[in-house]
Amino acid sequence: MAGEEVTSDYQDSSVDIGIILTDLEERSRNLRDKTNLISKNFIFLKEETSKKIDEIQNENNALKKEIESLKRTLTNLTQEAEKWIRRDEIILIERMLKDFQPLEFVRKKDLNELVESIENHSEKNIGKNKKEKKVK
Repeated sequence: MAGEEVTSDYQDSSVDIGIILTDLEERSRNLRDKTNLISKNFIFLKEETSKKIDEIQNENNALKKEIESLKRTLTNLTQEAEKWIRRDEIILIERMLKDFQPLEFVRKKDLNELVESIENHSEKNIGKNKKEKKVK
């Protein structure tokens, strides 16, 4: 009887060991599947992240180029602005021109012509007046 108990203990133990091994194998498969799934997800996320980083770098490079272009344009504008007449300078020039009034000045030649024409006109009028007095 003692021998039967030992063999039944071995059989019970082997059954228990078989169940434990089956459980361990199933856990091992589940862990392997989870590890594979995590690896796939990690690879997918890494690729997505790489794509996003590339897009951001491209946008960053485009923005850098645009900023450089704006800097050059701004530099050119500031250089050109120094050459332009400022508003306060224009106001000052307008005041000077109003004071100067170049159109109101007369050239000597024009003045001499005007004086001669007046003299000629007055001489003709004097001549007419003398004739009219004689006729009366």
